[in-house]
Amino acid sequence: MNTKIVSVVMITYGHNQFIHQAIEGVLMQKCDFEIELIIANDCSPDNTDKVVEGILQRHPNANWINYTKHSENKGMMSNFIWALQQAQSKYIALCDGDDYWTDPLKLQKQVDFLEGNSHVSSVCTNASFSDGHGQEGFFFDADDFATTVYKFRAVYEKNIFPTLTGVFKNTDLFQSQLNTELPLLDWALVVGSMNLGSVVRLNIVTAHYRIHDGGIFSHKSHDDRLMSYIVTANNILSKANIKHKTILANENKIKARYLIKNWLLQKNIRALITHSVQLLRPFLFSSSLNYIHKKFKNVKFVIDNGCSIEIGDNVRFRHFNSIIIKNHGELTIGNNCFFNSYTSINCLDSIRIGDNSIFGEGVKIYDHNHEYNFVSSERDYSNYKTGSIEIGRNCWIASNVVILAGVKIGDNVVIGAGCLIRKDVPSNSILKNKQDIITE
Repeated sequence: MNTKIVSVVMITYGHNQFIHQAIEGVLMQKCDFEIELIIANDCSPDNTDKVVEGILQRHPNANWINYTKHSENKGMMSNFIWALQQAQSKYIALCDGDDYWTDPLKLQKQVDFLEGNSHVSSVCTNASFSDGHGQEGFFFDADDFATTVYKFRAVYEKNIFPTLTGVFKNTDLFQSQLNTELPLLDWALVVGSMNLGSVVRLNIVTAHYRIHDGGIFSHKSHDDRLMSYIVTANNILSKANIKHKTILANENKIKARYLIKNWLLQKNIRALITHSVQLLRPFLFSSSLNYIHKKFKNVKFVIDNGCSIEIGDNVRFRHFNSIIIKNHGELTIGNNCFFNSYTSINCLDSIRIGDNSIFGEGVKIYDHNHEYNFVSSERDYSNYKTGSIEIGRNCWIASNVVILAGVKIGDNVVIGAGCLIRKDVPSNSILKNKQDIITE
């Protein structure tokens, strides 16, 4: 039985001038739990193997290392997947052989956060970078110490998760997302981890990223980078258990249109033919939003661009229901739910409803408050105070209940008619609206 809490995965090829510092950054970690360092050398032609063997012979923490040098070159992604599959610990951390960690308490801080926040599936930090030619800086403002909880669109659109700082929950779902065909597998793992829970950044600096001539992605052309995103996102989109399909499909269409237009202007027919299948795939996916409109004709939907909605199987709405999603809000409704007439869901942040829950007539759900002092007819949603709402499985919410921002309702809860819910409700509870009837 594996007793280690964190498996650090480090792939390397041709990193003889960098690998020593990368390994030292892991072996200097100070933790109250066991860790292992999995090093996968993809048959490097240089002295990488000699450097690693020297550390194995002399370093006091050499017993943390599980080192493999492949007899033949697997290729970067195949080697990465092989190394990830060796990891059997509760959490997986990443650090390539040309990067390094700078904070000896990095893993301790991140594991403590994950252990104390069960709803979080992965956590990263800030990192510094340099290109060897005088350009250096940080991924994020180094003076910003606020903890950031990412929404899906942010993770998809930008490189806001420095994977050399990431720590992930190692689950069957995490392992099932490994795919040798993906050019951006590390990014796909970040996106996929949002199916397990929240993705969070701690604004502490714990690592250093090198941009150098041997780097794979950093020296690709802009068009090649876009193509890498399209191929990877198409794979994510094609998996039934991946949420937020509307955002992925729409953003992929934008990238594909750009490349098609660009290559037509360049008369680069070879590129168009070579990538035709991947370029056309985003357009072949039926829009999730259009499908939802047609399927649930009894619901008035108002959903802004950049928002996401997922509705499970066998969900029924009766009459005159309303769903409004704005401000990049995210709504998830589980399987086998029922909404009686005149229910209203208003989402600016995040609302999650579990399987087998029932909602009576006139139920209202708001994950935000209203601003009282706006003058313009155009509302600025940044002035709203929002708070995610979670409603568990097997809940029965009776008529005219109002559920407010920041509330978490557990499983197997019954809430009587007319209640105002502004505080958390534990699982297996029954709430009723106590009213005194006075007659004269």
